[in-house]
Amino acid sequence: MAGLTTAAYLARAGLKVQVFEQHTLPGGYISSFVREGFTFPAGPTSLTSNGITFPILKDLGLDAKRRFVRVGHQISWGEVDIPLQNPQQTCRALETCFPAEKRGLERYFRWVEVGGNGFREMVESGLMFGKDAFKTMLGVWARHPRFPWAAWVAHGQTNRSLHERFFKDPTLQKYLNELAYPVMPGQNTLGMWISYFYDTWVPVGGMQALANIFVRFIHDHGGEVHLGQRIRRVRVEEGAARGVELENGAFIPARMAARLPPVEVIKSGALERRNGTRTRLGLMTSLPLLAACFVLVRHPRTTWEWTVAGLIAGLIALVLAGPHVVSLLGRPLLRWSSSRGATLFLAADSVVKFPARTSLTVVALGGSLSLVVALAGTIQSLERDIVAWMNDVFAFDLSLQVNELSASPYATGRMPGSFIDVVRRDPQCGEAYGVRATFLEYAGDDVLLIAYDVEPFQRGRVQRGKSRDPAGDLAAAAAMRAGKIAVSTNFAVIHGLDIGDRIELATPAGRRAFEIAHVQIDHSWFRGVLFMDLTLYRELWNDDTLTYIDIRLAPAADLEAYRAELTQRWNASHGVFVNRTQDLIDYGVRIMREWFRLANVQLLLAVIIGGVGVANTLLISVITQSRQIALLRAIGASAGHIRRMLATEAALVGLAGGVCGCVLGLITARWLILPMMIKASGIAPPFVVPVGAMAAAMAAALAISLGASVLPLRAVRRIDIVQGIGYE
Repeated sequence: MAGLTTAAYLARAGLKVQVFEQHTLPGGYISSFVREGFTFPAGPTSLTSNGITFPILKDLGLDAKRRFVRVGHQISWGEVDIPLQNPQQTCRALETCFPAEKRGLERYFRWVEVGGNGFREMVESGLMFGKDAFKTMLGVWARHPRFPWAAWVAHGQTNRSLHERFFKDPTLQKYLNELAYPVMPGQNTLGMWISYFYDTWVPVGGMQALANIFVRFIHDHGGEVHLGQRIRRVRVEEGAARGVELENGAFIPARMAARLPPVEVIKSGALERRNGTRTRLGLMTSLPLLAACFVLVRHPRTTWEWTVAGLIAGLIALVLAGPHVVSLLGRPLLRWSSSRGATLFLAADSVVKFPARTSLTVVALGGSLSLVVALAGTIQSLERDIVAWMNDVFAFDLSLQVNELSASPYATGRMPGSFIDVVRRDPQCGEAYGVRATFLEYAGDDVLLIAYDVEPFQRGRVQRGKSRDPAGDLAAAAAMRAGKIAVSTNFAVIHGLDIGDRIELATPAGRRAFEIAHVQIDHSWFRGVLFMDLTLYRELWNDDTLTYIDIRLAPAADLEAYRAELTQRWNASHGVFVNRTQDLIDYGVRIMREWFRLANVQLLLAVIIGGVGVANTLLISVITQSRQIALLRAIGASAGHIRRMLATEAALVGLAGGVCGCVLGLITARWLILPMMIKASGIAPPFVVPVGAMAAAMAAALAISLGASVLPLRAVRRIDIVQGIGYE
């Protein structure tokens, strides 16, 4: 029947088909024979819905041409005959024979009825062939809510153990066990009863009629079926099947021969369409996951748990969408490579042939390299923003502070407030202002409070051209002198505040409300900064110490000489360090670049993950194409040709991984890391494209891929050319 079925599909597809059957009747195993007026089947006696026969008949349009009748069953022993019509009738009939098992029989057939109804619906829906599995099971559970219970009862049981569980009488157990295999899974017992009660069929005219209908179908579509014709051998010439030789010596040439499954021969492009459907489904599934990723990560009120869930959804989306992208780009790649030599074309064909494998390798390599690009882009964005902020704010020449720069990036020491009077009296000092920096708690967070002489600070910025809004900055200084405060932009973002809002702070003098007069860029502390006039701070905190003093030199003063003089005067006696403005800027940049060294660790990770992935991909490529490689060697390809083909394949994968890493890195930095940074710290630096890091990622991807091709190249040497040719 397998041959007749294949021939029917080929004939329907328009191919000229000849079938040679050594039996005198079509159908072979399912043919029938007649003895004294009775027809006996030589093979199968009946069919059920839980098989391929009915779907094939429906697909070929033969279901309306062949009538089936339902076959009845019965249990018989001695003088007892019990027809199997339905669970209730069978239960009552067995109760009359085994009255002591009445309770067990009722429980058993209640289980059969509950589970059997659900099982029957599953069979009739086509679920066994993967048709709408999820939708079907939801419907089964909705209409048969006790079906999961029935499945649970049978879980881990055999047909025999189920009967031992429900019944004590060994005779009853024996008769029920004989209805099927005693050791078959318990779930199949439900299918057994459904077949006996409702789902056993035989074609009108016997099983031979089923074979005959396929023969007529083949003839109707231009094919031929030859009976009593045995094939002696398949003739193979030059590695291809040329036809068949019959037992009588006749040779029947074949216009085409295939080693592929019939469905791939019958339907042109069926395999490609199936894979295309699968990859498109993956792409469509990935789109809502990507949308969820961006929404969860970018939304300012998303919790960290949901942010992590969003990142995982994005990663899954990349894996699902990858095969579709490979298939989409594969066609133009093959067209382009076909005119540029066999080596490049064979390498491109190997890459495109297995889109899921290729996409996973590219995503693994690109994903690890994307960390380097994303980290570099993020740090460069921060560096540019922080340097611009320092250039705008540092409107002084020298800064005096108690702690050394190399000891801490934040000024935490204290000096007497009287120091500033000494500095101001020095003729080389044009102007000086004091700053007090301390931490306080606000809304459960540690925030930085900076109190300073606001008027000389803003006046100096205006005079040196560092203020972008002189009038606004001077107005903000006047408002702060009047008792209002300013906040950093990241503090405003984190706490959802703006100009005109009021916040309460705990001071030694009690809780006090302050109105926000100004919001300004400041990167001094990642959880936000509050700015207050120094006079107001001293009044509320009763603290006249200073953290540092900023100095603008008099016009005729010498920067280096004055710095040396201040260092000599105060460093040994009071532990005060004198730093130039450029020293502070350089130190901030140096800290940022120290962070960038983390990218080296990520690059090492990329080498490990990417190298293993590419090596695995190429090794699988060698294994799956070993016969193809053997044939190439047999027709003259040298080991060098094969090495170049694999190296080219590795380079293509590496190039794709590098591009993937750059694109994913930019996306990660721009739409994932920067929004997370805003969410965590309120800091929103401008996005910077890290050109140098992207070039390094591309070079690393190629180097990793070519290095990983060494192991598969060794596998090429072990391919047996003779064995490969023999198989073909």
